[in-house]
Amino acid sequence: MSEKYKNEKYKSDKNIEDKNIEDKNIIDKNIIDARDLYFSYDDNKSYAIRGLSLRVKEGRRVAVMGANGSGKSTFFLALNGINKLSKGTLIIDGEEIKYDKKSLMKVRSKVGIVFQDPEKQLFSASVRQEISFGALNMGMSDKMTREAVEEICTKLSITPYIDKATHALSGGQKKQVSIADVLVMNPKIVILDEPFSSLDPKHADLVKEAIDILVKENVTVMISTHDPDFAYSWADEIVVIDDGKVIAHASPEEVFSNDDIMDKANIKKPTIVEFCDKLSKAGKIPENIYPRTIDEIIGILTQ
Repeated sequence: MSEKYKNEKYKSDKNIEDKNIEDKNIIDKNIIDARDLYFSYDDNKSYAIRGLSLRVKEGRRVAVMGANGSGKSTFFLALNGINKLSKGTLIIDGEEIKYDKKSLMKVRSKVGIVFQDPEKQLFSASVRQEISFGALNMGMSDKMTREAVEEICTKLSITPYIDKATHALSGGQKKQVSIADVLVMNPKIVILDEPFSSLDPKHADLVKEAIDILVKENVTVMISTHDPDFAYSWADEIVVIDDGKVIAHASPEEVFSNDDIMDKANIKKPTIVEFCDKLSKAGKIPENIYPRTIDEIIGILTQ
């Protein structure tokens, strides 16, 4: 195997900027710029997020990982202003979050959250009414809302049950509708909290198709997941949160090959990474080479 092949083909080109860089111009280059964030549920006696800093560029696929209670959901709810920060600076799409009604409406049109349990998100009688609600609430005209709802339902294959009662939908269908709820408002950032939880393979694939649509439209997608195999194969970047702060933000190859981070956050290595480690120890592939797919592994072995 040539040195060029080893060093260029499999070396990650997704190096992440140091989150502590203080170049003011970087605000214009990042869709999310979180600086030293703190949030408390008990009047600042303790903090669910503490000193959390993170910068994410527009259009990136970001997997957010960490143990339950690490602060992931708290951070997500801060990103669209549901959780009012105790201190710190949070800039979304070049504008610092403020908490007056007009500012919150604006940031919530840019940052959409799809909750793990769609039952907590769906409350209208029919699918059409459900998807229309957010758009109308954001000030869209009736005509524009109808057109937007029909377009989103076509994209997400929801049209066959657009007039069905939401309570009669399957779990996978409810998840699709909850994603449509967010997409109809044309957000720049979509956050999905454990989107495949409790879904069978068929409906999980439908949700993945919906996520692919977001990516193609250059929406920044952040997914909270405990599945290292999915995170490794899908994400451009991995963010690991532990004890209310970011302890790692880098490419999947860098994060999942870091044993200290894996142990600290109690994250299991992806199957492919474990397999590559064993191949490396057996002398079959070079050290610190982490392909993203089985086909890439075969490509190395057959050189």
